[in-house]
Amino acid sequence: MRASIIAFVSLATALISSSQAAEALYHREINEKNPGGKDLKMTVQEIRRDERTSIVKVTFESGASVPSIMVVVRAAAQILFCKMSGG
Repeated sequence: MRASIIAFVSLATALISSSQAAEALYHREINEKNPGGKDLKMTVQEIRRDERTSIVKVTFESGASVPSIMVVVRAAAQILFCKMSGG
């Protein structure tokens, strides 16, 4: 019984959080230290969103090419997921 109550509270919290997050524009700041390589430091911020498009500002300060492009790809995927879920 206790486990089902905890699961219900967790599910309700996740649903409330996801509905609030879907309404907000995407924003992510990355500041990862990489010993022996380039530190990854960049910001991805969604400026405007409509049904079919989003305007995104990417500020790149440092990092290797592959990790930095993966941050941009992940941001695009997360924005698309928000749009598909009604945000």
